[in-house]
Amino acid sequence: MLNLQNSMKMFKAMNGKPPTFKEFQEMLKQYNVELIVLPPNRLYGYYAKTGGIVILEDTGGRQEPVWWRSLEA
Repeated sequence: MLNLQNSMKMFKAMNGKPPTFKEFQEMLKQYNVELIVLPPNRLYGYYAKTGGIVILEDTGGRQEPVWWRSLEA
């Protein structure tokens, strides 16, 4: 996880912005980071403006869990 954090800091320093959601997903794979499985009504969100990860609560009544949502739009 520390390598991922350092990689994100370096990316921001070199590009002047945090990685996009897609770039962040690629970093997760590259560093073999597996986040804990959340309850069905919660999902991870990525805020590309800051590079932050948040846990969101899905109150839309979905039957299947959604693991990731980009907050870029």
